[in-house]
Amino acid sequence: MKKTTNRLLVSVIALLVTAGCHSNGTGSDEAKPIKALLITGGCCHDYDTQTQLLIDGIGKYANVDFDVIQEGEGTEHVHSIFRQEGWTQGYDVVIHNECSADVGDEVGRAVAKEHFESDVGAVMIHCAFHTFRIMEDDDWRAALGATSKRHTHQKPITITFDEPTHPILAGTKEFVTGDEELYVIDNVFSHSIPLATGHQGAHNFPLMFANQYGNAKIFSVTVGHNTATFEIDEWMHIVAKGLLWSCDKINEDGTAKDGYGPK
Repeated sequence: MKKTTNRLLVSVIALLVTAGCHSNGTGSDEAKPIKALLITGGCCHDYDTQTQLLIDGIGKYANVDFDVIQEGEGTEHVHSIFRQEGWTQGYDVVIHNECSADVGDEVGRAVAKEHFESDVGAVMIHCAFHTFRIMEDDDWRAALGATSKRHTHQKPITITFDEPTHPILAGTKEFVTGDEELYVIDNVFSHSIPLATGHQGAHNFPLMFANQYGNAKIFSVTVGHNTATFEIDEWMHIVAKGLLWSCDKINEDGTAKDGYGPK
């Protein structure tokens, strides 16, 4: 598996080009693209491919300008931006697709605190749930909306919707993945709404969450280990709508607000 060891900062403007997520208006020429920071890298995944799929895929459903920070290998890497003061400043949303399971309380608390105090929302993908896994306290888990420390063996997952009218799911369809890890959920926080459930043999666990973390809106999805999952249209559509929801750019019916959908 190819890994990126150097810090990568890329700006990409991704404009909505398909009709999968319609705006209710004609769009506003004055609306600026959503400013998103994608943090990725660490252990266990094809981050090069996943990053490009996220940029291209979200760009089909939302008007987003991405900055990407991709760095590090292994489970102990601490992303350099987490050492900076106010690192969410200037962003509407942060996408976490990193995997640093053996980084502990000091960093995990600081990252959670940055979201809580800045009110900047997030999209948490897959191994974000196992990042900071060795933490003793629950600050990061509260930001995720649920606790998970392990997963099943890879098999297809049937995903059903518990809240089909929620803006993140409205207008999308239930689907089945290829071989995937189903994260075992040990706890769901009271401020987090489970949106969908994954069914894998005898295992059934919630795997998508709409989490109100203070004033920050955080959409979390546990499924997303394999690159093939990023290529499932329904999965990517939901992730894009989770991003729109996290920065209040989505209508109740799941369509993008004026200026943040198709041009």
